[in-house]
Amino acid sequence: MAGLRGAQHLPRHTAQNVHLLLGQCAAIEQLLQAWHQLFRRVRVQETDVLQGLLPQVSGWEMGKSRGERMTAPVPFSQAEVSYTKGESAIDVKIVDSGFAKLLVAPWSMMLAMGYSKESSDGYERATKVGGHPGFEKWEIESKRGELNLYVGNRFLLTVEGRDIPDTKPLQEFVSKMDLAKLAALK
Repeated sequence: MAGLRGAQHLPRHTAQNVHLLLGQCAAIEQLLQAWHQLFRRVRVQETDVLQGLLPQVSGWEMGKSRGERMTAPVPFSQAEVSYTKGESAIDVKIVDSGFAKLLVAPWSMMLAMGYSKESSDGYERATKVGGHPGFEKWEIESKRGELNLYVGNRFLLTVEGRDIPDTKPLQEFVSKMDLAKLAALK
C-alpha cells in the first residue's frame, strides 16, 4: 500500500477500500488520458494551406478548389478539387484529421499492410507511396479507382478517378504532390 501514510493504523477493511479507490482513480486517469489522445485538440491547417498543396497536372483541366474547416466536436479541415480530361474525371481531397483517430478509424483495416481483396469485379489492396501507408481500389467494369494515403500520421489524401483506363492516372496525380511538405505541416 505504497503512498498510504498511516494506512497501517486504519482498520483492515478501510485500508483495503482506500487501496481499491486508489486503483480505480488510476484506471480513471488512464481512461481520461486515452480519451484525450483520441480527441486531442490541435489546430488544424487553414484551408488555403491545404489548397496550395493540390497538384497541377499537365493535360488535366483543374476546376475550382473548395475548402472547409470545422473546430468542434472533432476538428478537421479539408481541401478538394476536381479535374477533367475528356470523359475522365479525377477528384483530389486532402483532409487534416488533427490526429483525431475517429476520422482515421474507417481506413484502419485497409491501411494494414498485407490487406488484399480481389474479385472478378476488381481489387482492394494495401500499398505504400513515398513511405506513406495507404490502399488502392479498382473497379474493372465501371473504370473507377481510388488511391488513399495516410500522410504524416495526420493527413488523409484521397484521389478518386472515374472513366480512367487503370490506376496509373491516380498515381500520376500523387506523384505531382509534395507529400514531404504535407507530412511536415504542424
